[in-house]
Amino acid sequence: MEIEDEVVQDELDNGSAAAAAVIMVLGAEEASRLRAECRKPSHLYLCRPHLLPNPWIDTPWQWLYHSQDDRAYITTIGFDMATFELIISLGFEVQEAE
Repeated sequence: MEIEDEVVQDELDNGSAAAAAVIMVLGAEEASRLRAECRKPSHLYLCRPHLLPNPWIDTPWQWLYHSQDDRAYITTIGFDMATFELIISLGFEVQEAE
């Protein structure tokens, strides 16, 4: 009877060890997922493609305007391209002299 009890106890110990290993692996995977989520592109800064390669040729505004990049527009002025163009077309355009 004692041998059977020892076998049962060993099986329980092995099951507990396996459960603990599964919990540790799942915890590590969840931690990795959370770290990756924190690195998602919710950037509020300009990246290299948005910077001037030749700052002595164009002004920053000209570069931004010609980039037509929503993320750069939103980061810099708080509007996407379509909204900015709408604001300009509603009365802020330079008027030609008649």
